Amino acid sequence: MVWRWQLPQESAETVQVRPTNTRTKTADDDRETLCTFRSYHRSMLPPKEVASDPCWLAGLRVLITRPAAGASIWAEALEAAGAHALIYPTIKTIPRPDLSALDEHLLSLETFAGIIFTSVTAVEITLARPGIRAGSASRSPSRRAPPSIVIAVGPSTASALQAAGWPPTLIPSDQRQEGIIEALPDDLTGKRFLFPQAAAARELLRDQLRNRGAFVEAVPIYETVPCRPLPPLPPFDVALFASPSALKSFADWHGVDLLRSRRFVVLGPTTAAAARALGGSPFAEAADPSLPAVVAALATSLV
Repeated sequence: MVWRWQLPQESAETVQVRPTNTRTKTADDDRETLCTFRSYHRSMLPPKEVASDPCWLAGLRVLITRPAAGASIWAEALEAAGAHALIYPTIKTIPRPDLSALDEHLLSLETFAGIIFTSVTAVEITLARPGIRAGSASRSPSRRAPPSIVIAVGPSTASALQAAGWPPTLIPSDQRQEGIIEALPDDLTGKRFLFPQAAAARELLRDQLRNRGAFVEAVPIYETVPCRPLPPLPPFDVALFASPSALKSFADWHGVDLLRSRRFVVLGPTTAAAARALGGSPFAEAADPSLPAVVAALATSLV
């Protein structure tokens, strides 16, 4: 038997349960029943099959808490999978007031074998600097040629580089610092890498490349700060947290009790650890930061 469900209208209605019994049922009641039905069947399917079938996310209201600048690509992917994306940034990125260290390195860009980008923000700030342009006297200066190795941690960062005229030469399958480490050669003796990054970023990539003989200029160029004030929460089914800072900002503003009472999905072990430390409700963790993995985690989050 094939069951086909249709999301209810956002209003209360009287539903016939048995021929002799009626009750008033709200849209949220019907949504919970629908989610329970889907969850049972999701648990029987492999994650890839769930993620590839848009019907399993149909109508699922997903709260996206990442910065607004990078949220649209996530919203488009989730809506393509059938979800209703709600962009609700809890954090934002701001350039550091002093970017002189970055500007100095960009003036000698030709001395670097490679440049590493682990966020769209890093791409936007770096490629907007005066030192990245050639022929500054021209009204439409062209960007200088990039180093021979241009690394993008994932597709969003790669798209930003491609749009700016710096096509990436390396995009790891594992969209984390660990993936970049695995994709690069073991021997990097004498090679210089420029790594524009967030303040207080992880040091794993920098340290591992230095252990392989590389010279790594890790330059903090932006900071992540909470959005304040946060607007009232829209109705949602699942919240998506891509970083500990987004999770903490949400909990600090709305309270830990709310976090403990709602379903959510996290990206990566550091965000999962932050969720456990806050005592959040049972949550799903995406296998990796890729969009298909996020869709699969959302599809199984209500199991």
